[in-house]
Amino acid sequence: MILVVVGVFTMLSCEDEKPEDDARFCRSVLPLKDEGRSDSIDRCGERLESAMTGRPPGAARPKDPVPHTDKQIRAFENVVNAYARHTANDYSRMPGQIRGNMASALTYYSREVHEILGGQVDGGYPEQRVKVEQTSLRGFIRAVAEDSKSFHAVREAQMGYIAEDIQQLDRRILSVEPRGDTDEAREVVVEAGSVVGALTRIRAEALSGESSDKGSAESEAELSKDYEENGYPRLRNLIHERAREVGIPEGDISNSGGRLADITGWANAAYNAK
Repeated sequence: MILVVVGVFTMLSCEDEKPEDDARFCRSVLPLKDEGRSDSIDRCGERLESAMTGRPPGAARPKDPVPHTDKQIRAFENVVNAYARHTANDYSRMPGQIRGNMASALTYYSREVHEILGGQVDGGYPEQRVKVEQTSLRGFIRAVAEDSKSFHAVREAQMGYIAEDIQQLDRRILSVEPRGDTDEAREVVVEAGSVVGALTRIRAEALSGESSDKGSAESEAELSKDYEENGYPRLRNLIHERAREVGIPEGDISNSGGRLADITGWANAAYNAK
């Protein structure tokens, strides 16, 4: 009888320790003032979000780009890198209570996230202010993606950013191949394809992780639906919609050998590149 009681007590104690372990790690990511040193995991997540954004936790991101202070950027770097390392072997080590906070912060850094995920070398662009490598950012977003609602917020922020980039392409850019070495349309769609591809693969990994609770047919159906709604077809549609807006004839849009075919081909290649 005594052994049974001790065993049950030990098991309960271990279960009770995990939330405190999560909170302790969260509090270690950034220096905290005295009042933050006993924060719960929920409160700590809110503090991290505010440190990265400079706004109250949960505040909607303004429509116009948000300038970040050096202090906020350093906080963003520290949080992303810390949790990327912490969750490298187990994405569930990012507590569910803070995934929404992390997603909210990522939406405030849409441009930086876009540049890093869309960069053609690890680490993104040399001139970017945020020093986070692609592999770290992908791992961080993958941990956030354990919660589908949080991941949706991140992806929609990126798709909004991509749509704005594509809106800058006028009829001349979309219909005439430039003479020089710089092709603005190619630059925009290759970067967009890289970002959409990275996010689609992250979502596919998260869905695959959930497949143990579902049948293989149901899991495959979800993956196919996600691809059609949020993968390359969504990006291709954005390009075609912009072409129609600027007056490019439907025949030129569907022409498999024309300028638009080249542009969507570059987007597709970047989307499929690992």
